[in-house]
Amino acid sequence: MGIEIYWDCNLDSWFHRCQPKYSFRRLDDKTTNAALYPGYNFRYAKYYKELNFETRTLIKVFGIRFDILVFGIPRSVALNSNRVNLLCFQGGKFDIIQLIVYIGSTLSYFGLVRQSLSQALQK
Repeated sequence: MGIEIYWDCNLDSWFHRCQPKYSFRRLDDKTTNAALYPGYNFRYAKYYKELNFETRTLIKVFGIRFDILVFGIPRSVALNSNRVNLLCFQGGKFDIIQLIVYIGSTLSYFGLVRQSLSQALQK
C-alpha cells in the first residue's frame, strides 16, 4: 500500500494554511497468480561477508507493506531579462536579517583565521 503525501505550500504564509493532500494506491502487481497471495508476502536479501566469503540471507516476510511517499513542488518565479528568461525556485521564509548575520559571521571567521596565522608565523 502506498501512502502519498503531496505538499504545495507557500512557506511565507501561515503554517495552518499549508495542508498536505493524502492519497493511497496499491503498489503490488494485480495481475499475479491469485495462489501466490499478491501483496501479502515479500522477499528481500541481506548481503554480508563471513570468513572472506560473500553470504546472502534471503528473508521472506508476510503482511501488508506500507510505503510512505512524500512530494513537494517549490514555487517558481519567472524573471525576464533582456535576452534570457530565468526560472528561479523559491521555498519561502527568506529573512534578510539572517542573511546579514550569516555573511557577517563568515567574514569574522576569515578575520580570525588571518589574525591567528599572522601570530603563528611571527613566532
